[in-house]
Amino acid sequence: MALLDGKNLAAEAAKRARFRVHHVGTKLNEAELHELEALAAKRKETQAELIRGLILHELARDAEGFRPSAEMTEITACRLLLTYLLRPVATGQPMTDKAFDEVVEEVKKHQARVARDRLRDRDALSIDGKGPLWWPVPVACDRSPHIVALAHAASSGTRGTSALER
Repeated sequence: MALLDGKNLAAEAAKRARFRVHHVGTKLNEAELHELEALAAKRKETQAELIRGLILHELARDAEGFRPSAEMTEITACRLLLTYLLRPVATGQPMTDKAFDEVVEEVKKHQARVARDRLRDRDALSIDGKGPLWWPVPVACDRSPHIVALAHAASSGTRGTSALER
């Protein structure tokens, strides 16, 4: 058996691909270095482990795409509920318990997507593409057809079909 046959070379190349042999570096001023040292000590990691973890976290976050915070998702859900439940109240129309529960369930299903859409819209409006111009929360509520249909059904006391059920 030859030491350098194609099978051995491919296996060795695959093995080497997992090794950490590439260096990435940056320069810090004194204050930044002290903050890095303090954070590494607080987390009981070396500076190299901390920096590697931060880089890998950012790469994973970037691969996921837009991901709103839990707070933004909950604020979006509250805004959706207010938007779709206050209309019948404001117009004096009755709402059944079942219709109310259906609207709440639809909002739960779609709150993360709506928050992601708002985050994407907000970031698209930024000057440099890296962040918002000035507002920290979504600026508009989603008027998704499935939620609108349920809100309409709630105000009429009948269950409508959502856009997802069609």
